[in-house]
Amino acid sequence: MKMDKEETKINILLVDDSIFDVELVNWILQEKNYNTIVANNGLEALEILKTLSPDLILLDIMLPDINGFEVCKRIKDIDKLKDVPVIFFTSLSNIEDIVKGFEAGGVDYVTKPFNKDELLVRIQNHLELISSKRKIELQAQELRQANSLKDKMFSVISHDLRSPVGSIKLALDFISTGLIKPE
Repeated sequence: MKMDKEETKINILLVDDSIFDVELVNWILQEKNYNTIVANNGLEALEILKTLSPDLILLDIMLPDINGFEVCKRIKDIDKLKDVPVIFFTSLSNIEDIVKGFEAGGVDYVTKPFNKDELLVRIQNHLELISSKRKIELQAQELRQANSLKDKMFSVISHDLRSPVGSIKLALDFISTGLIKPE
């Protein structure tokens, strides 16, 4: 089955109410062949996330309905989304907001105005980290299955070995007690 090129693209949800920032970031990401989905507020983002599991989320903090901190907390409460990296993308640059962003579940924090190359490197780093994490989880699952199969195999072998040994021991017990005479 041939895969469509669209299906293999990285999906990034961009949550920002600034039309200028959305257009600029959208252009930068699409130039790097990322597929962007845009939400203009927190509630719209949460609605989109009911049907979409993006590979990464760029999230502004100052949104017109609920702030980005609250959106991030709600995202992290959804089991299928808890491991999706959230990068805060905002003009708030004081240390309290940065710490609050990490406490809410963000993995990174980029301030506006931003440097294009820095933003792309941060996105790429987090995409590689989540990809590596998924590979490790898959390998761990495969290892658990292999160990389970090994345990079943050893159980069968152990059972099969015990049967002849048990028969020999029973015969020796009969001989030693005189119930049967060796020929």
